Amino acid sequence: MPRHLNTASLHKTDHARRMPMVAVVDAWNLRRQVMASSGKPRHATVDGLIGALRPYGFEIKEVYFSLATEPAQRGNGYKKQSTRFEDALKKNQEARARWERDPRARVLNGRLSDRSDEGKIDDGQPAEKMVDVLCAVEICRLAVAIRDGLHQARGIISVSRDMDIIPAYRFAEEIGVPVWVAARDGVQWRHDDHRWLLLDEEALAASVDLRVKPHGHQLRMIIAQTCVADTLQTMNIDYIDETTHRIMLSGPAGSLGSMPADRLSGKVLRGRRVDLWPVGVDLGRGQNDLPRVVYDVSRRGRPTGLDTAVVNRWLDETSIEVRLGPKRRRLRVPPGFLLPGMSVMVHQDASTGLRYVGSLDPRPSVPGVWQRKSVATVQVTEPNGNLSSRGFVEADGQPIELKHPRQENVERGARFPAFLTNPRSDRGSYGSAMSIGSRLPQPPT
Repeated sequence: MPRHLNTASLHKTDHARRMPMVAVVDAWNLRRQVMASSGKPRHATVDGLIGALRPYGFEIKEVYFSLATEPAQRGNGYKKQSTRFEDALKKNQEARARWERDPRARVLNGRLSDRSDEGKIDDGQPAEKMVDVLCAVEICRLAVAIRDGLHQARGIISVSRDMDIIPAYRFAEEIGVPVWVAARDGVQWRHDDHRWLLLDEEALAASVDLRVKPHGHQLRMIIAQTCVADTLQTMNIDYIDETTHRIMLSGPAGSLGSMPADRLSGKVLRGRRVDLWPVGVDLGRGQNDLPRVVYDVSRRGRPTGLDTAVVNRWLDETSIEVRLGPKRRRLRVPPGFLLPGMSVMVHQDASTGLRYVGSLDPRPSVPGVWQRKSVATVQVTEPNGNLSSRGFVEADGQPIELKHPRQENVERGARFPAFLTNPRSDRGSYGSAMSIGSRLPQPPT
């Protein structure tokens, strides 16, 4: 195969090759994923979600947002609602109002329950009710409409990590309507339950139309570099997290941080500027949550537990092998961005093991489509067993070695969304890529 094919003679435009789909979104579930990836707790927008899924080969025609927009108790309830509940309900209702102004959006209205008097259950966080059931029922309805030719879509994308919806996915597949389940992690391990897509940090930022810089991997790099800066930083107070009793901070360069609320004297007011020292790193609860720099009013020197490793290779969709001193270690990371030879900051201790903080290097420029996109569609030309195959990037014809899901029955012409794992490999001019989802359908004719 030549190094660059004349794709104009082989294929229709990118737009013509996308599959028309309908999306069903567990809106608060996606909001939490965006928060864990970018530090920005925002609801998705219609345009943002459509744009986020285009690189994966899909054209979203309609979006169903499932969200708790009504209170679970009405009238003369047994208690006064908490401020946390009222704030959450207000945010959800504002999101509903924005979606309802767009003719491509539909809202599935769930209910929000106030649990502020239920002790330590999720620290009294309000709970969504009916939302996952609404998603499941709508997926079944849409599947029947698509099967009967009553909807312009040819398949369904469910944006949720919730396993309670799996029976609806199975029903849709049983009647011949394909379903892809999209999330930032986890869904790739449910091969027997449904098709899947991994949303990288660029896709998550795009889903909420997040145009502010930095975010995603770029923000991680700033946070990693700030952790070991050992210089006084001027930070802005954003808010107090009532669950953790910590002050959330942001810096002028985009760095995110936190500190215990009892360490700061004076009133904790939003927008107040304070001079603080970086003293550690908060990695969050999940393996790939966006870290925050831990600050204090006193200097303590370089934070402990931090070290520098070098990327050796990708092992699977969310794991890389790194060289840490004389040893090689496995490290969980968000998909995409990192390439062999890049330096990354890691944190290790006895209780949590090795955790990823962020890259210390900017990603090197890569010629071709990978310079513009984090995800591209790869088509297989030479199937090779059940682990990897040769193919080419559909957008520009670049040859590539593709590692695809083991469970897929890969044939010539199979198409996968993928991210670059190495611009060059040992096999001549072929670079390598990793599938970021299940096999894509053939494009519309």
